[in-house]
Amino acid sequence: IPEKPYEADEVSVLPQVGVDSPRLRQHAADYYNCMSRLDTGVGLLLDRLDASGKADETLVIFTTDHGAQFSRGKACCYEGGLRVPHIVRWPGQAEAGAVRQELVSHVDILPTITDILDIETPRCSGRSQVSLLKGKPTDWRGYLCAEWTGANPPCYYPQRSVRGERYKLIVNYTPDRPNPNAAFYSGPDQLWESGATVEEIAASDRRTRQAYETFQNPPREELYDLQNDPWEFENRVDDPETAAIRDALRANLLEWQVETDDRITDREVLDRLTSEHDEISRTH
Repeated sequence: IPEKPYEADEVSVLPQVGVDSPRLRQHAADYYNCMSRLDTGVGLLLDRLDASGKADETLVIFTTDHGAQFSRGKACCYEGGLRVPHIVRWPGQAEAGAVRQELVSHVDILPTITDILDIETPRCSGRSQVSLLKGKPTDWRGYLCAEWTGANPPCYYPQRSVRGERYKLIVNYTPDRPNPNAAFYSGPDQLWESGATVEEIAASDRRTRQAYETFQNPPREELYDLQNDPWEFENRVDDPETAAIRDALRANLLEWQVETDDRITDREVLDRLTSEHDEISRTH
């Protein structure tokens, strides 16, 4: 599965990568073949659910934990890492075939389930999606926040992001340090083969080279216009035309951080966390 796998010359490299080569197209083909196998597997699972007679009373939520494992697509706050599937099947309740544009998050899954079950929802920053699923007009959030800190000590690079309908702000909390995840994907000692190589980046256009420089050595803040630059290649944080938008996003991010008790804003906590990660990385 699939019976006829994709070949490299049949696919394009994912847009957030920004680099094209036969090698990367082969990785993209491999990725799409993995997705095809997954799609078939989900179908087999749903067939078994139908056969059990329980399909009409089962809520199915399909999602994943991050974006594709390519450069600028995992272990970061770029859209390539944050935009993931969120497909819901709720027979007799959810509007079949509907596509919603609201900003939703994994944190919404718990309150959605507790709402459906009519049980108390533990304190969390998520919201029930029941009204969205039923196609009802809803006063939904206007901003969505996300975070990356580190899956393990060598990958530690704390970031937070906030986006509205059009613009997105990323805050990097250790801008004096290079991003180790960028090095793993696109540095001289590349760990993940699906990332763009140093040579491939060097042969790309100026815009892409600058995006990789930002990826590898992030400034304190990055601001992107997701309408005109959906895969975040041009940092506009210092553009006077977007200064008011940047300031509004800063305020929305801080509000969320207060609400969720995000201690990364405390310099003492940040320094201690960084030191602890460094020590573990050195000794292990």
